[in-house]
Amino acid sequence: MKKRLKIILSLYIVILTSPMITIACPPDCGDCRYWDGDSCEYEGDCVDDGDCDSCEDCVDCYCELADGAECVDDDDCEDCEYCDYECECECATVSSISGISGPYCKGDSTTVTANLDYSASGCTIVWGGDASFSNQSGLTATATFNTTGENLKIWARTNCTPTYIKKYSSPFTVYELDSVTSDKASATLCEDIMFTAVTNPAGHGDDTQWSGGENPTPTGSGSTFTTSYTCIGQKTVTASLCDSNKPKNVTINLPSGCSECTVGVPAFPTPSITEEDACNQCPANKAGIGSPSFQLYDHTFTLATPCYDGCKWYALLDSVNTTYGICRSCPDNPANVCCLSDVSGMTQQQACEQLSKYPSPLTIADTQTQSFHDNCWCRDCITAHEESHMNDDWIVECLQPQVDAFVVWCDLHGIDIDCSVSTSTDCATVLTTQEKAFYLEKWVDLIEEALDDWENDSNPEDDADAAVIDCYEDIINALDAKCNPS
Repeated sequence: MKKRLKIILSLYIVILTSPMITIACPPDCGDCRYWDGDSCEYEGDCVDDGDCDSCEDCVDCYCELADGAECVDDDDCEDCEYCDYECECECATVSSISGISGPYCKGDSTTVTANLDYSASGCTIVWGGDASFSNQSGLTATATFNTTGENLKIWARTNCTPTYIKKYSSPFTVYELDSVTSDKASATLCEDIMFTAVTNPAGHGDDTQWSGGENPTPTGSGSTFTTSYTCIGQKTVTASLCDSNKPKNVTINLPSGCSECTVGVPAFPTPSITEEDACNQCPANKAGIGSPSFQLYDHTFTLATPCYDGCKWYALLDSVNTTYGICRSCPDNPANVCCLSDVSGMTQQQACEQLSKYPSPLTIADTQTQSFHDNCWCRDCITAHEESHMNDDWIVECLQPQVDAFVVWCDLHGIDIDCSVSTSTDCATVLTTQEKAFYLEKWVDLIEEALDDWENDSNPEDDADAAVIDCYEDIINALDAKCNPS
């Protein structure tokens, strides 16, 4: 007090003895403030509670944590906690899970994110539910779905949340390809077979990819696949879905009544003989005459029911019929004729007498003399002559080579099985009128060649004359055996 009085007295003396000077007094800044020469400044943090955060009180010019408060801000709390409006540290919780859509294939993966109700640092997410989790980083993880089913869910919680507090995702479906079925185990050529992808759970086969079909296309997509085949045997259709492949085998058979081709030889051409009984064309010298018909369509063929080989039909040759005109029964045998069938009824003397009438050795020229005709002529040998013309000269030498060529042509002419042409799928219908005309055209060309060969034979009588000699030699040998018994 004395010090303060001295200061006041000194000021008073100065004021009285000095010239007139004006001095400004500092303003009263109030509690917790001071005058710095320019303005009032805080001595501490605050003047009253209003200068502090909601969780603080102003104590001795400084903001301090209010009674009962745990925190002022998030930094006052543990990891994954935040300071709430009641000044308490609360655990951040998962409010939702994003990244889930579906449906998913079994084995699929996706990135999922746990969204928090409050942005808090240091949270570790605990994941669970109908998936396995990897690559966890912060609020995200990779979910892999290995459990199939519908209405599946995953859940997430923060590490500070009680185990019973979990946030579940929206429901989703995980499926897999279970098997492939077909509406039939076997089918015939070009018969539709429908395959169906069976998923677990059911009803998720729309993304199935198909392979192994044929008609109309070998591949397809969707929950079902319909195809058909032009070749017999076991066929395998494969369904692919969710990185899984499921095969299904079916068997393709020939239609009823059809068979596979086997190696066979068509029948030797069978002649249809037009017998000239009246002998109007026969020469007067006890000879016959014969010729194939020059009407092309008199020579016919029959095709076997088409057989199957290598995804095609083959109409193979079954038989051939050729028309041949022949005169072999005139003139009538003379009364003294001797044929092979007559020898057995002769006596030894008669046999010796008849044997003496034959020239030895016998030549074809001998058979054409008047003496031979009067004494030795046999109608059977003329028949042998004309039948040799028919069988050897016509059928074997002229017709058979063209038949063989037709066989080869039939073997090479496969008829395609086309599912868009209904007649081509069955052996009973594949030989259409058009196809038959195609075969007939080729056949007629070959018959023309055979007839040309017949007409242009440079040695037309060789085989027939040999047949005549053989016929008479048989008679001579029989007579000799009767005349000269051993």
